[in-house]
Amino acid sequence: DTFAFPNYGLYHGEKLIFTRAANGRATQVEAASVVFKRREVGAEAGNTFRIDPIKPIAALRALALAGQPPPEQGNFRSPDLVDLAELDSSIKFDIRYATTNNFMGEVFYEQAKTMLQQPAAAALLRAHQSYQNVLGSHAAGHENFCGGSFARLAPQSRLRG
Repeated sequence: DTFAFPNYGLYHGEKLIFTRAANGRATQVEAASVVFKRREVGAEAGNTFRIDPIKPIAALRALALAGQPPPEQGNFRSPDLVDLAELDSSIKFDIRYATTNNFMGEVFYEQAKTMLQQPAAAALLRAHQSYQNVLGSHAAGHENFCGGSFARLAPQSRLRG
């Protein structure tokens, strides 16, 4: 498999050349005449990739919580967050940072929730509905970008826009 970089930027005119094993899995990629061989990191067997942090998790958490976002200027939307689980109980979530099944093996979120601004939640449900309409009867049990299948749509009164 050979892919070209865009006609602008640092790698203009260069290509990515993938080499694959008989099973189709990439074994290496060549970029700008440099070969990068595939490294086994444990995820191939279904395990979650892990790292060993160089600082204790408690110290990293304290630093993160003490941080402040940079000031922003502009006319921003007021918070109008929607909990996706409240819109449709059939959505399946995989919120790994609320469990130890993540790349650091530690719990980071106190709650396993997926919150979106209301317009984004409405768009997600519309996209999902369209996806379900395309799949029709083949949709039962099919995993999709939402992580599961919707049994029904949220009442329109819950979603504006």
